[in-house]
Amino acid sequence: MKTLHTSDWHLGQKLYDFDRKDEQIHFLRQIADIVKNEKPDAMIVSGDIFHVATPNIETQTMFVDELLNIHNQCDTMTIVVTAGNHDSYSRLEIDKKLWDKLNIYIIGNVSGNVEEHLINIYGKGWIAAVPYSSGRNFPQLSEDETFDRQTLYFNALQEKAKELNTENLPVILSAHLAVFGSNVRGHKIEKSTDGQEIIGGLEYSDASQLGDYYDYIALGHIHHPQYVGGGKRIRYSGTPMAITFNEEYEHSVTIIEINKHNNVPNIKILPINELRPVRTLPKEDLLEPKGATIEEIIPLIKDVIDEDVYLRLNVKMGRNDNAAEINERIINTLGDKDCHKCRYCSINPIRQDDFSQTIENQSLSLDEIKEMTSNQIVEVARQTKELDEEQQKMLIEVIEQIEKENTL
Repeated sequence: MKTLHTSDWHLGQKLYDFDRKDEQIHFLRQIADIVKNEKPDAMIVSGDIFHVATPNIETQTMFVDELLNIHNQCDTMTIVVTAGNHDSYSRLEIDKKLWDKLNIYIIGNVSGNVEEHLINIYGKGWIAAVPYSSGRNFPQLSEDETFDRQTLYFNALQEKAKELNTENLPVILSAHLAVFGSNVRGHKIEKSTDGQEIIGGLEYSDASQLGDYYDYIALGHIHHPQYVGGGKRIRYSGTPMAITFNEEYEHSVTIIEINKHNNVPNIKILPINELRPVRTLPKEDLLEPKGATIEEIIPLIKDVIDEDVYLRLNVKMGRNDNAAEINERIINTLGDKDCHKCRYCSINPIRQDDFSQTIENQSLSLDEIKEMTSNQIVEVARQTKELDEEQQKMLIEVIEQIEKENTL
């Protein structure tokens, strides 16, 4: 079975105030070309089709048009699309019966009948497709609530796959979650109210929970393309284009070929050419940027002013520097936005004093706040108003909900 694995399209996403529809169509057309050339038996899209749960009509139309175009490049190919944590399962499934006519399976909700999640690629293999669901929202498959629902569900799905796969064909699992040991570059790392680490709004799962029967596990949610768990059996395909400035790396889709069950998959990584890449200057260590003074950055701006890129600047700032004034100087350096290709987005202030001093002096810019974790924002709030533990918890929950629905 030959399968194309992609995920995290985030259709409708904007970068600051810039619409990205042309970029999204650009990568979707590349996927269509790959399907035309590779002629896969199946294509898996492992969640986060849209950037927000309520995409506008234009974004939904783009999804329909481009998915039909992809289908038309190889009409014998089965397409399996599952919801991610950014998607509304009910909205995604609204035309499910129509899509079924084209051998396109749209799976938004987790069913209590695990067999509904097993898709037969006739004569080629099986795809077990599980959309995003929080651990507590998986169907209850045991009367004993001490068992973890998510683990029980994946166990039941695996056992049903074993039962149905009488011809010893390849079996692939698609899931949307964060797996321990993955490279989370580009994602905010936060803590839940009970102290668990959260990546992109999701707590980690252990890869062992997913099962050991599958020949390949196609993951979505983490944007950086990578293998996890050792070997080439479990992989995040990653997003086809940068969603944030912290995703300045090569983006791609994955082709998997498996001859029969228990064979090692043959994997090919196909790069996606971004129409308009993100660029941070000066380019340096993502985790510990040192930044540059505004005087040092001005020449760097002039070098990229005619490049079709999104631009963020790591600006070294002292306690008394004013972010708004520096931002205005950069805008003046760029001049009329209609006279250059560069799309300037923001500065990333690199403070020379520690975080607590910055809060105390109330010198935070809007751009700095956008880059903060929810816990850091709560710390800022505590400087102006005393918050008890319950109020802090409520504020974190509100911030995380806003981030989930944020179209920036």
